[in-house]
Amino acid sequence: MRLTVFVIQIDCLSDSFLVDDKNLCLVCLDLPDHLMHKNQLQEHTQKLGLPAPVYRSTNEGFPHAPKFRSAVLVDGKEYVSKQMFSHKKEAEQEVAKYAFDCIMRRIKDERCKLIHQDIVFCKSILLEFATKMNLTPPRYTTPPSENQQPVFVSSLVFDGKNYTGEVAKSKKVAEQLAARSAIQSLLGSDAKTVLGDMIKAKRKLHDSLERDVSSSQQRTTNIPDPAVGFNSEGKTDFPSYHAKRRLEFKHGEQKRVRIIRN
Repeated sequence: MRLTVFVIQIDCLSDSFLVDDKNLCLVCLDLPDHLMHKNQLQEHTQKLGLPAPVYRSTNEGFPHAPKFRSAVLVDGKEYVSKQMFSHKKEAEQEVAKYAFDCIMRRIKDERCKLIHQDIVFCKSILLEFATKMNLTPPRYTTPPSENQQPVFVSSLVFDGKNYTGEVAKSKKVAEQLAARSAIQSLLGSDAKTVLGDMIKAKRKLHDSLERDVSSSQQRTTNIPDPAVGFNSEGKTDFPSYHAKRRLEFKHGEQKRVRIIRN
């Protein structure tokens, strides 16, 4: 008995699938790891809603002794294999692996950027991750140092592992640094996708808060200062006072002119 999946579009299938024309079903093959790199890259682009990778291979050898080097275009960026192979499919698998590794490193760097720029979200990210994965929340231990100037080094236990942060001047910051240490380690594990999505969401929140603060400061800066003058007693007055005095003076002049004419 085999599991079949009905196919609507079959023109975009990768090398790990066969199509049974009679039953119009999809049969998944158990391929070795070195033949799965193109599928891995394809799945990544589909998940992000990107166009499918486009491969280009050139023979840098001879017709009787070919040496293929492949390149792949992913999300507007081209990745070129550093190795050459005697078969085109091998070259494409190699460049797919190279491209996927480069993309994963870039994504990890981007996700780490927020937790390095601002550590205030680290504890909340780690706690949210523990809740989502049904794990025990991290336990922090932050003893103060015995130096004259107190410093703190926090460590935590999470999912059976110990993580230690950097030296900080306060207990609160020390715990955030310990959480950051755990997050950096987890980003190199199988949990990187789930944790990365949480960091991405926190980054959007962080950017939104920064925009709100910047907009508020801009509105405050653009408010004009009211013109300030002095009245006859030497006290400061605002434009409403001067406008009233000018109006009274104007009416007084008009009344005096009428008296003279009469």
